Amino acid sequence: MVSVVIPTYNRPSQLARCLDGLAELAYPQNYFEVIVVDDGGSLDLTPATARHRNQLNLTLLRQPRGGPGAARNTGAAVAQGDLIAFLDDDCRPAQDWLLRLTTCFSLETEQRSARLPNRLIGGPIFNALPHNP
Repeated sequence: MVSVVIPTYNRPSQLARCLDGLAELAYPQNYFEVIVVDDGGSLDLTPATARHRNQLNLTLLRQPRGGPGAARNTGAAVAQGDLIAFLDDDCRPAQDWLLRLTTCFSLETEQRSARLPNRLIGGPIFNALPHNP
């Protein structure tokens, strides 16, 4: 089970595209949850999340403005997964994103000793806005 935590602030259209990508993952939908943390935004995220309620195991949390780090921590605190994957609201994951992350984690775990229980795994990020580095 993987918990995908997404902090967001007043970007419902970007969030909807991000959730579109998660709904299209080549990963069993009953093996991951999505936790969206509204970081004190003033815009209603219900329309952005509504169409994904039947596609994803989706939780929407709200907190007072604290920044993306605080929002990630809020999401991580309620995560039910064995692994936590952080994704920003303006990202659209590749279809094999979660599969590759979990495969990499499994291989890494087999190769390391049990005395190093905490792991961090990352991958490439491609900017979809080449004129906005």
